[in-house]
Amino acid sequence: MDIYERAGCIVAAVACPPLPMLGFNFEGEDVVFSSHDLLRTTFLNILTCADMETRQAHLGKTQLVEAEMFDALERGEESVYSVFCSYVRGLLQIHEAVNPDIRFKDADYVCVGDKIHRCACSHLRGHDHMYNFSAACYDKVSYGDILNIYASRIVQKSVCDSD
Repeated sequence: MDIYERAGCIVAAVACPPLPMLGFNFEGEDVVFSSHDLLRTTFLNILTCADMETRQAHLGKTQLVEAEMFDALERGEESVYSVFCSYVRGLLQIHEAVNPDIRFKDADYVCVGDKIHRCACSHLRGHDHMYNFSAACYDKVSYGDILNIYASRIVQKSVCDSD
């Protein structure tokens, strides 16, 4: 498996769907892109540029960020979307090269059938396959409902793991 496939597998296992991130193009204009695209790039950087000790430290920090997300979803004190934004922000901030100004569009920015929605549907179908969930057609499911599907699966997994 080459390095790009490995980074893709890591992103496929990320516990939340792609989020609409806000960035700038070369002309300084706002652009919206998938958070998973930036995550893939940061994972590629770790896989290609870091020594084994740095990779191990990165993995440990990633696990802490994931545990914080699980706890936040179980508490239910903030919106699912806010929890996922904090999770992705935490994953990205592990990398020193990532600008700390990490911004997301609101969840209602995502429309059924747009790029972020299609990526989320594809990612969710991948989770169906990887984690033995019943496969479904998500193409007409609202982004808000997709977020809730992810959250309910995470909370369900956390409950099962603690038994």
